[in-house]
Amino acid sequence: IPCLCGSAPCLLCRCCPSGNNSTVTRLIYALFLLVGVCVACVMLIPGMEEQLNKIPGFCENEKGVVPCSILVGYKAVYRLCFGLAMFYLLLSLLMIKVKSSSDPRAAVHNGFWFFKFATAVAIIVGAFFIPEGTFTTALLSATALNYLLSLVAIILFFVYYTHPASCSENKAFISVNMLLCVGASVMSILPKIQ
Repeated sequence: IPCLCGSAPCLLCRCCPSGNNSTVTRLIYALFLLVGVCVACVMLIPGMEEQLNKIPGFCENEKGVVPCSILVGYKAVYRLCFGLAMFYLLLSLLMIKVKSSSDPRAAVHNGFWFFKFATAVAIIVGAFFIPEGTFTTALLSATALNYLLSLVAIILFFVYYTHPASCSENKAFISVNMLLCVGASVMSILPKIQ
């Protein structure tokens, strides 16, 4: 835990891994994503809602308490992933035009882990309070926009990174990537997968 708080002068901070700040930063951001994926997997476990209902006072339909049905299932995963995406978008906007580690904002990127973790959790929790209708309309729009951008990117990749007579390796990478995206999209809507 002290490692997440930055380089505060204390004996416990010696447990922080040594190495390049950017390498450690990348590992911690990857850990954030891994934790998010693990929580999303837990939300999809069959019977999770019944287990949450067994905790006294945790999930009830009383005013001001969240029903357990909101905390589990694919809609909960969408909200969790939305919160993570917004967290990383916020960080990317904060880092615009940071060109070296001497920029004061670079310290935010490479440190303040406790506050970044708290911010990520707050954004994710906040995503669960977005009204259902508004969230579903926005989710569908963002999905359609991303599919459109992916199609445009594939076309641009073929135009700028391949030639009719050569670049067979580039054509193969672009085609395999496109087929994997189509396959993952088709699999994600199959009833057995959902």
